[in-house]
Amino acid sequence: MSLSRKGVELSTNFLVVLIIALVAFGLGLSLVFKIFSSAENILNQDNGQERLAIERELNRGEVKVSAPFGRATASPGESYVFNVGIRNDADGERTFSVEAAQKNLGAQDSLTAPISAPLKISGHEIQIAKVIIKAEKQGGGAPAPDTYVIDVNVYGDSGQQQYGSVQKLYLTVR
Repeated sequence: MSLSRKGVELSTNFLVVLIIALVAFGLGLSLVFKIFSSAENILNQDNGQERLAIERELNRGEVKVSAPFGRATASPGESYVFNVGIRNDADGERTFSVEAAQKNLGAQDSLTAPISAPLKISGHEIQIAKVIIKAEKQGGGAPAPDTYVIDVNVYGDSGQQQYGSVQKLYLTVR
C-alpha cells in the first residue's frame, strides 16, 4: 500500500501551519506577560528618597497625609504613579480610602484616576498609597497639553470623614 503524493503534501502543510500557529501563540503570550509584568513593576516601584521624605514629614506629628513629590510630566497615554503617605494617628487599626479628583477649572479634558483599594493601617504606622493618574480623557483619547490639578482626599473608617489635609498633585501633559 503506497501513500499518494497529495496525502503526504497535506500532512506536511498541516504540520508547518501548526508549528507557525504555536510559535505565534507563544509570542503573543510572552507579549501579554511582558505588558502585565511591566505594569506590576510600575505599581511596585518605590523611590527610597521619596519614601524617606514622606516618612520624615509624617513623623513630625501634626501631618497625617503627605505627598511631597506631587509634580510630574507625562505624554498622552502614559500613566504616572504618585506616592501619598498616610499616618494612622490612632492606637488601633483603621481603614482608609483614597480618592483622586481633577480640579482644573479651565481644563477641557478630564484625566482618568481610578479609586484605589481601601488601606488597613495599624496604629501609629505609616503606609504609602499609590495614586495612578493616566494622561488620557475619561472616554479615551489624548488630552490637550495642559497642567492638570488633581485633589487627593483621604477618608477615615466611615468613608465620609476627611482625614488629614487635601493633597494637590500636578500632572503636566506634553
